[in-house]
Amino acid sequence: IQYLSLETSLDDVSTAETGLDPYRYSHFNHPEAYEMFENVEDAKIYLAGVQQNMEKGYPEMVLPGTVEYEETLGVEISRALSGEKTPKQALDDAAKAWTEILNRLGKENQKKMYQELVKGWRAAGLWE
Repeated sequence: IQYLSLETSLDDVSTAETGLDPYRYSHFNHPEAYEMFENVEDAKIYLAGVQQNMEKGYPEMVLPGTVEYEETLGVEISRALSGEKTPKQALDDAAKAWTEILNRLGKENQKKMYQELVKGWRAAGLWE
């Protein structure tokens, strides 16, 4: 349970070694935790953006296949950014791969699980 404490979680998000962004509002009440960053002003700008995302955030997808969908899209975006593919070709290839994933996992099954997921988000006040 100690990992849930403010002290431990603040340590986790105030170092570049973990790669974790602040994920609790209490993390923003301790600006001294971010003073170790090379450029404090850049850190403040970044943290303001993170906080804004928390206020306008959205629940993460947790369906079977989510990791595969995200990895496929990430690879294709990287290929477009590196110039290996045009952005259109990369997105077309990602769409083709997503269709293959969807068909393999079962379109109706994915649709049903997504609807249940949204239903839960609505019940929790995370989705309008």
